[in-house]
Amino acid sequence: MPGFLVRILPLLLVLLLLGPTRGLRVENEYGSYFACDFDYLRFLQKRFRHHLGDDVVLFTTDGAHKTFLKCGALQGLYTTVDFGTGSNITDAFLSQRKCEPKGPLINSEFYTGWLDHWGQPHSTIKTEAVASSLYDILARGASVNLYMFIGGTNFAYWNGANSPYAAQPTSYDYDAPLSEAGDLT
Repeated sequence: MPGFLVRILPLLLVLLLLGPTRGLRVENEYGSYFACDFDYLRFLQKRFRHHLGDDVVLFTTDGAHKTFLKCGALQGLYTTVDFGTGSNITDAFLSQRKCEPKGPLINSEFYTGWLDHWGQPHSTIKTEAVASSLYDILARGASVNLYMFIGGTNFAYWNGANSPYAAQPTSYDYDAPLSEAGDLT
């Protein structure tokens, strides 16, 4: 990974300084992983800072529960949370506040739907439920990133699976508001 970071981070710096990018996620849901390796997170933080400087906002994202945030958050990296419809928004942001007493409330992965598995019905969430949760998040003055806003396709063998083994189809539809063809869903 160090070679990859050495090549990609300087390219991203241009987007941070001159483009639409305002921050970079250093790690995604690491707190859900079985390891609790703060040396790994510090390594990433050091690499990102070396190539991007101290003025760039670096953040992590974890599920909005103390067990996930325990191993996914690191001082010096802004902690954000992720959750979807049906979640207790107040509790989710209280979890973020325990890690980040100051600063913006951010749901960096607001789930507009869920992934599918082969042999199972297509996962859907009612538009009204998504809109209601999104309204409640924004009413708190929080920032939000929709995951996903537009569906897509994984190619070759990159579709993934969950444990116990449940293969995902190549379509990464996620019941997004827009299909990968750009149609309203």
